[in-house]
Amino acid sequence: MFIQNLLEQPEFAELLGDHCAEMVAYFMDEGIEFGILCNLADVEFQDKLPEDIYSALKPLTLFMVAGYSFESAMIRDDLVLEFEAGFGRENFGTVVQVPLNSILQLMIGDTVVFVNLTATLPKRRKESPDKGSEERSLDAIFSNPENENLFKK
Repeated sequence: MFIQNLLEQPEFAELLGDHCAEMVAYFMDEGIEFGILCNLADVEFQDKLPEDIYSALKPLTLFMVAGYSFESAMIRDDLVLEFEAGFGRENFGTVVQVPLNSILQLMIGDTVVFVNLTATLPKRRKESPDKGSEERSLDAIFSNPENENLFKK
């Protein structure tokens, strides 16, 4: 129960969000390409993705901020990571906007270097997910064998 109480404290969530922003800024300053695992419900696309592409994305989606996406990446004043990306066979281009406090994991290559457990909590999201959605998100995290050492289920 202690961990749940800690995760629900706004100050702790803010601390993790700030740390995520600092890490992303550091990666960008140092030219280190990275991946983000984030809540798709919080992601905005400047140009709406075609339905067949959007429906193929998972509730927790991994974006690799590399190549042109990395070169176009910036952190806005409102703590949103913004980058250009192409999707699908047609390479449908759009600007992806991800609130930094919605990033669950930061990765370099296959290595997770940051975890923000508060990113999955309903109050951290624009719209509260139903219980099944939250459980599916957590199941997705726990299903990765590399995450077994990070969390206790």
